[in-house]
Amino acid sequence: MDVRFERHALEVGQLFRSINDSIAAPYDEPSYADHVTVLCECALVECVDEIEIPLKTFRDLHLNASWFAIRPEHVTMLESDVVAREAEYWVVANPVLALGPDEPVDPPQTFDQLLVDSLRLAVAHRRAAKARADAVSRELELLRTQTDRARRSAERYDAALSDYERLMRHRIANPLTVISGVATTLRDGPRVDLQQQQQLLDALMEQARVLEQVALEPFPLVPSEFGVQPWPYSPGKSA
Repeated sequence: MDVRFERHALEVGQLFRSINDSIAAPYDEPSYADHVTVLCECALVECVDEIEIPLKTFRDLHLNASWFAIRPEHVTMLESDVVAREAEYWVVANPVLALGPDEPVDPPQTFDQLLVDSLRLAVAHRRAAKARADAVSRELELLRTQTDRARRSAERYDAALSDYERLMRHRIANPLTVISGVATTLRDGPRVDLQQQQQLLDALMEQARVLEQVALEPFPLVPSEFGVQPWPYSPGKSA
């Protein structure tokens, strides 16, 4: 059926072009009372022929499987011929009245249902394309939202990690400073008695315990708590 539609669409387009070329004198100011602007629309082949012809000529056209779409402002004079109404244009029936005596007429192509189906097919294609475009737009917007959320989460995690690193440097530097000072005193300072020496060694042990406590503390920053998701691992691929 698609091949048949395509063949007739080409025939209709050629015939409409020949009619358009045959109009010798242009109409300067045509009256909408006796002229009509006709679109020969094909849903399967990307072609649109628009011509302005007298209403009588339009009524006298006998085209097999012809699809007519007429502008809504002209339908009052063709109300009885309108077989389908859509937002963009209305379909006007022009059924087959006469063909060659030896040429068979395919019944599905001789009445208005073909026109209605053709228009619905074209409208369905446009709506489907728009739905696909809208779906892609929604997916892109969702990806942008997820990307922004991940970026903000990573920024919060990086800020918390920087604060933690500064705190840890302070907690480690202080005991090391004490240990270094006590060791320097024991090595280079004047000889001390046993009681002072014991006090210095106690200070070393105290700072060593502080460092041990810091080393055994669990890492307090969990990336997932900041909304940071781990990067998926794929075997055989480097990060």
